[in-house]
Amino acid sequence: MQQSDPNSGANVQRTMTEDGSVVTTYSPRQRDGQGPVLIDAQRNGQDPRVADRPNDALLEDSPQGRLPIIGPDGLRPMDQYARPWSARAARA
Repeated sequence: MQQSDPNSGANVQRTMTEDGSVVTTYSPRQRDGQGPVLIDAQRNGQDPRVADRPNDALLEDSPQGRLPIIGPDGLRPMDQYARPWSARAARA
């Protein structure tokens, strides 16, 4: 089964093995070489209005509880929950 977010720079392929495990493979998308790669440098963490809600795409269930994982579009939990640096916080 193949999944990919159209806004992502990655192809995400999930393969179910004979024992029922799912293996997820991430690979870069092919580019046509035209134009720059645009990165949203303004994005730093999630919207503060929903900061109390976990991103379910970045969690998986395990016998030890829900554990963080890299999302299907390549988003890392540390990027999702990041906050901008504050000089005020450094003085505290």
